[in-house]
Amino acid sequence: MLIIRSNLASLKAQAKLNSASRQLSRGFERLSSGLRINAAKDDAAGLQISTRMTSQIRGARQSVRNAGDGLSYLQTAEGALEETTNILQRMRELVVQSGNEILGEADRQSIQGELNQLRSELDRINEATQFNNQQVFSQHKTVSVKQSLANGGKLNGYKLQYELDLEAGAPADFTQRRDAVLANLKSSWLQEAESLVEEKFGLIGNGDTIRVTFDPEAGDPAGANAPGDIVAFVASSDPQRLHIDLNDFSTDNQPNGGNPPQYSDRVIAHEFVHIAMNATGTRQASNSDSAWFNEGAAELLHGAADTRLRGQTDAAIADMVTHAFDAQGFNGNAIDYGGAYIAAAYLHDQVIQNGGQGIKDVFDALQSGSSFNQTLSLAGYNNRADFDADFMANGASFGQSLRDQSLATGDTGSSHGSILGGGQVFNQESILANEVYSGEEKNGGVALNLQIGGDAGDELSTYIASFNSHALGLAELDVTDFDNVEAALYGMDDALNFVSKQRSHMGALQNRLESTMNSLEIFEEKTTGSRSRIMDADFASETAELTRAQILQQASTSILAQANGSSQLVLSLL
Repeated sequence: MLIIRSNLASLKAQAKLNSASRQLSRGFERLSSGLRINAAKDDAAGLQISTRMTSQIRGARQSVRNAGDGLSYLQTAEGALEETTNILQRMRELVVQSGNEILGEADRQSIQGELNQLRSELDRINEATQFNNQQVFSQHKTVSVKQSLANGGKLNGYKLQYELDLEAGAPADFTQRRDAVLANLKSSWLQEAESLVEEKFGLIGNGDTIRVTFDPEAGDPAGANAPGDIVAFVASSDPQRLHIDLNDFSTDNQPNGGNPPQYSDRVIAHEFVHIAMNATGTRQASNSDSAWFNEGAAELLHGAADTRLRGQTDAAIADMVTHAFDAQGFNGNAIDYGGAYIAAAYLHDQVIQNGGQGIKDVFDALQSGSSFNQTLSLAGYNNRADFDADFMANGASFGQSLRDQSLATGDTGSSHGSILGGGQVFNQESILANEVYSGEEKNGGVALNLQIGGDAGDELSTYIASFNSHALGLAELDVTDFDNVEAALYGMDDALNFVSKQRSHMGALQNRLESTMNSLEIFEEKTTGSRSRIMDADFASETAELTRAQILQQASTSILAQANGSSQLVLSLL
């Protein structure tokens, strides 16, 4: 059909020409930009994916720079700690030198003078070390180390002597046991026991010497050479002697020692009550009718509801009450420790019910010169007969209640625990926490947070400690007195161990940051490759498409010209 109103051939040629032009334009855009996706219409899904990848790549690239900055920061800190270690080594060398007792006073002053200068340099390094105008180290003065010899290895009210010789033929492991016990006695057990006795019983030492002996050896009481007999005992003399049976002090369960629930530190606390009673003149052994109070009070310090009463029937506890007053001396015969504990706890409770502080009031009265019979007025009794009668009538139910509450709460039933003191629950381990005199162990107060990844949560967080003389526990370091040398050596070792531990921690962080940087660079490389496959133009393919589009455009133009001229054929018919 020959028509002139509609030139369909021209329209088709125009459509093809327009399509070829669009393909040519897209090819020019891709080849000029190098991108396959120049607008969302080019590949909507690909644009979304590639945009997310771009965020990850740029985040990883910046995180590499962040990690590099953190690495430099830590290297600065570790470099300062290297010199700190050198100073501490020299200080320790001087402390060892001061352990030579033939040195004169002038010699010791010279050593102390150099120690003071080195200590000042420690403080200067800690304060002056900066990175990007920021202090690297915390300036806090809380002791950061857990001192091996807490409180300088000393007691507040007593002097200590240790007899370290063991009897010939002692079991092979007794030397190891003695050393473990010795370390715990010096680091926590004795200090904790003294602190409890001072705070809860009001018994303050008078400077007496305590000689610690490790048994069994010649002169031991009969039966002390086997486990479970005489665990430890105090002999009252000048000086007082604290005997420790190594058969019952194993190296297990440190730092508490021994086997639960009768941990070794509780045994030491019990014996320290006897030491304090001897030192303050409140020992009641001369009064046979009140000798039970010695053991009852000693058990009451750390609590005995868990060790003496748990697992006992009502009848067994009632029998303990019946025999509570049978003790015939300080180390006397037929001591019923469970009954004595119940009696001491009952007296403590009655004093509180009468408006007092409990057992502490009893010891205050005894130290002021009152007889034991007179102290009973603090609990509302006229005399010992009144107390005995009341206890015999109500002691069994009271003891059974102690047992039940101990089972329910885990409390040991100490004078200051939740059952008798109405406060915090003290269980068999926490009753003596082994940290009474030790410093707060923490890494410091300068937080270091590094964004080491492209996403939220990709952080490295740590704390940079203080390394001044206070934080290292060396602020009071003094070797002008020969007696301070041992404590000073322990303190120096603690400081060196702490600094070494922190340097090791920083070294591990540096290694981690280097690994992080390597990982991020690999991530950036691989993700960039993936994004390239989505976003970048393939020039080989695009040039081929461009050539094809150019040919099609030229062909379409030629055909369009011919289609437009086909209508003129009509004129030949007219």
